[in-house]
Amino acid sequence: QFDNLKFDLIIGDPLYSVKIPIDELEFYSDKYNFDTYEINIFYILRCFELCSENGVIGLTLPKSFKYTAKYEGIRNFTFKYLTSLCDYGEVSKEIKLEYCGCIWSLKDNIDEYDSLEFNNHTLSIYSRIKKEVLNSFGIILNKVDLNKVHNGLEILNNHTHRISDFINHHSGLSIGKQIISE
Repeated sequence: QFDNLKFDLIIGDPLYSVKIPIDELEFYSDKYNFDTYEINIFYILRCFELCSENGVIGLTLPKSFKYTAKYEGIRNFTFKYLTSLCDYGEVSKEIKLEYCGCIWSLKDNIDEYDSLEFNNHTLSIYSRIKKEVLNSFGIILNKVDLNKVHNGLEILNNHTHRISDFINHHSGLSIGKQIISE
C-alpha cells in the first residue's frame, strides 16, 4: 500500500532478533534479491525503497553493523549515501547491546562522513573520514581521529591483510601473529 509513496525523511529503529516465519523471510529475500534472512537488513532496504531521491534516512542499528560479515552486503549498498555515523555505546545498563546511528542522504554521493560519539548526553565530533578508507580497512571506521586512520593505512600498505580479515575470520589471530613476526 506504500508502493507509490516516497518520504523525504525516514527515522527508525529496525527489529533485531525477531523470529519471522521462513516463508516471509524468503519473500523478502526474493523481493530485494539480497542473500540474507536478517529482518533488520530488509528493514533498511525498505527504508531506501521508500525514501525520496533527495531524502534522508536515520536509523539506530547494532554497532556490529559497522564491521561484521553478516552486514557486509548492506554496508556496501548503503555506504555511498552515509553522511554521519554516531557511536552510542551501551544505551543502558539493562541493555547490553551497543548501538550506532547512521544517517544517509540520497541527495548527493558524498565522499566523506562524520565520525561522531554520543556519550553522557553530549555529541562529540571526532573527524570527517574519507569513504575510500572502507576499501582499505573493510569496515566502517568510527570514533577514530585522522592520525589513527593515517597510521592504520601505513600499516596496511605494508601488509596484504584488511582489518575485516581479523574480524570476519577465526584466523585473525594467526594473521596478526604473521604481521607481528614480519
